[in-house]
Amino acid sequence: MKDKGKIFFASDFHLGLHTGTPPLEREKKVVAWLNSVAPHAKEIYLLGDIFDFWWEYKLVVPKGFTRFLGTVASITDSGIPVHFFTGNHDMWVGKYLQEECGLIIHTSPITTEFDGKRFHLAHGEGLGTKDRAYKILLAIFRNRPLQKMYSSLHPAIGVGIGLKWSLSSRLGKGINPLYGRRKGGPDKVC
Repeated sequence: MKDKGKIFFASDFHLGLHTGTPPLEREKKVVAWLNSVAPHAKEIYLLGDIFDFWWEYKLVVPKGFTRFLGTVASITDSGIPVHFFTGNHDMWVGKYLQEECGLIIHTSPITTEFDGKRFHLAHGEGLGTKDRAYKILLAIFRNRPLQKMYSSLHPAIGVGIGLKWSLSSRLGKGINPLYGRRKGGPDKVC
């Protein structure tokens, strides 16, 4: 039997993002990685921005991600805990990922211990930033009454707005989603 004592960490897959790599190709790479680590995993931690945009309605979830969701469901069904930390692109999870896929959802940072060493785990959005505008934006995004109002939009409209917002946030930072480059900066995969 293989060693099942390893703990794996990953973040920022941004599944669904249209970049130089087609979304389906990126999803297949993530699934291949998950399948390669699962036989050795004691636990898997997905530390936010797994989806480029995820808005979960009461009876509707975003289209796509079938391979990824099936893979994590299979991993959790086998008894391996998979932790999902919400990031600034996928903070609007409801109960679907927990109830249907078996993910352990974390909406705020946690401190835990592995092999006698303490770890502080979080996606990191807004932590330590002094950018007041960004903190206000995060507070708006996390506001329950505003989330309920947004959920009253038809999913085609709500998800469409979210996808455009996600793209515009990259463009505002000078990141070209098609090439993964910052203006005047080195190549960077989004």
